[in-house]
Amino acid sequence: MTEADVVDRARAQVLRNVRHGTTAIRTHVDLLRGPDPLLGIRALVAVRDEPQRHRRHRDHHAEPRRHPHRHH
Repeated sequence: MTEADVVDRARAQVLRNVRHGTTAIRTHVDLLRGPDPLLGIRALVAVRDEPQRHRRHRDHHAEPRRHPHRHH
């Protein structure tokens, strides 16, 4: 999965939420294992910062978290 894949999936979800009347989104971002643990955070920040027409209808709050299914 690439950063662009995550951006596309997150953007699609934001648009679905906005179409259904959502005005605020709070999400948790997984810190991934492997060479790029911040991939998800960068992707959601990119979506949050996009200057799209639905921007005025939403408020984002993202929090990093470790992947719940993987142990250290």
